[in-house]
Amino acid sequence: MPSIIPPSPSPTDPVQATGGTWINTGSATSGTVSALDYAYYTQTAEWDYVRKPELISTSKGTADLDLTQASAIQPLYGTVLHVNAKFKSSCKKIKQLPGGGPYTQQQKFEIYSIATDQYGTSYGTIPDVSDGIVFGPRGKIFTSQPWVWQVPWDEARDVEYDVVTIGTSNGLLLSGQNGPPTWQTGNKLGDPFNYYISMQGWPNWGDEYYHSDYYGGGDNYRMYGGGYNLSSEIGFASSALGIQRMEQFIEDSVDAGLKGGTWNNWYYRYVIPLPTASNGAFQPQEADRVAVDPYYSTSRHDYT
Repeated sequence: MPSIIPPSPSPTDPVQATGGTWINTGSATSGTVSALDYAYYTQTAEWDYVRKPELISTSKGTADLDLTQASAIQPLYGTVLHVNAKFKSSCKKIKQLPGGGPYTQQQKFEIYSIATDQYGTSYGTIPDVSDGIVFGPRGKIFTSQPWVWQVPWDEARDVEYDVVTIGTSNGLLLSGQNGPPTWQTGNKLGDPFNYYISMQGWPNWGDEYYHSDYYGGGDNYRMYGGGYNLSSEIGFASSALGIQRMEQFIEDSVDAGLKGGTWNNWYYRYVIPLPTASNGAFQPQEADRVAVDPYYSTSRHDYT
């Protein structure tokens, strides 16, 4: 069962990593025993998320917008997660003494859930992990133990690589101004709620407006049927169901958000933080989607 502990804080706007920190095996020799070439494989993943309101019937007025209502008289029909994802996979050739030997461990995950939304409004109490596991209005799912495979180097099998993928489930469109619609930085999880309301605040013709929408990047845990509360999550009163929902989120977010789904369709992959090739279009195009990581595999995940 995943434990709930706070991870180290992540930056508001992640920056592409340029390298990694690897085990220092010392000199190539130790006494009279020569070190051997080994392949050292790793993979990790993490998701930061914030729940947002969506789907109301009004076209104006959101005086008291939160995850339960758009105003005192206008309830929400549903809520959705805005998700930022980061994946890392690598293989390095290292030196290892013969006594080190092959080694492997599976990748494990933990979840850190917060009971309040981005404005500080509370939606209940996070249950103890023995009673239930929830995503909460915001939080993080992260790798608590990376997948590691250390094995003698095989020229026919092993190749060095270092892949970092950063994407987001949403795109932020600026439209209504004189000229074609333009895409803005879409991975700011603190963007105001009214950006996400599909039928809220549409301006007069020619006025500028911002709208953030989901564009196929993995699982966004959409919840229909009214406003959000912690007790409305499937895992609130069942840790087993909570783990199942987290597993579904992780697997779908890799299979679709990173890989493009069964048919490897770019439409399902995460959007890059700032689309540049899609201005004038009303959805992020293939050039503004993350590249498929051919090395990352869900077969290395362990949810026990």
